[in-house]
Amino acid sequence: MHAKKIVHRDLKPENLLFDKKGYLKLVDFGFAKVVTDRSWTLCGTPDYLAPEVISNKGHNHGVDWWTLGVLIYEMVTGSPPFVADSQVETYRKIMKGTFRKLDSPVFGLSGDCQGVCAKLLSQNPATRLGCLRDGTKDVLSHPFFGKIDWAKLRAQQLKMPYVPKLKSDTDMSNFDEFEPETKNLKYWDEYLAPQHDAKLDPVFGKGTAPDI
Repeated sequence: MHAKKIVHRDLKPENLLFDKKGYLKLVDFGFAKVVTDRSWTLCGTPDYLAPEVISNKGHNHGVDWWTLGVLIYEMVTGSPPFVADSQVETYRKIMKGTFRKLDSPVFGLSGDCQGVCAKLLSQNPATRLGCLRDGTKDVLSHPFFGKIDWAKLRAQQLKMPYVPKLKSDTDMSNFDEFEPETKNLKYWDEYLAPQHDAKLDPVFGKGTAPDI
């Protein structure tokens, strides 16, 4: 994506889905944008926002490498590095770069994991892993990813640790089920009904929306 100047801007667990072979697919490009220089749009998920997005200093593909650091941290520890009781406090932590270090005895992790997170979560995008002279190559060659054969991964020749069980291509059994949201449907059904065309709103020219 970065080679095509596309910045995703919303990498997180909810936007990663397994295909039938167990390979991850990045989904939801609602915040994606072609960025040739910088963008100043405030968008993304609060726990994953890069400091340059919060400070509105302009951002580019470096925000995706930041979110990769947050993602790795969350996958290892169970929670994002800057999680707090309020969104404002989360932003404060992000701007200060304060988070529990992965070399804590609680985790007992290798220095490679600590190192890749620290480099991806660099406050300065100019020194962030993935934003240096060799770009993506710096990330792929980091010791944390040392056991991954990238050529085989691209060719889908690796044995995946998890492969979803599917009965067919349209099998939805791996997704959680939720009750349909029907609370306000009757109001909108009335609003969109043909007989409401006669009740035009003088400003918007349509039937006045129900007070929900």
